[in-house]
Amino acid sequence: MPDDVVVVDHGSVSGFALESPAARAWVDEHVVTECWQWLGATLVVDQRHVYQLVEDMRDEGLSVWLKEGESDDL
Repeated sequence: MPDDVVVVDHGSVSGFALESPAARAWVDEHVVTECWQWLGATLVVDQRHVYQLVEDMRDEGLSVWLKEGESDDL
């Protein structure tokens, strides 16, 4: 099963790459975002909110993969 969301840790922020229409629809419905948090289809989130967001996504049935950081991804 392909991942709906790929989370990349970049230290103080993490990027949530939304890989499926279901993931984008879920974020649109459940997460309040600002335009500056988006880099294409990637939502950038402060590290303090990552754990809860991942848990909520998984609780709703989304497949979330946690990837080690790579500085050139963002």
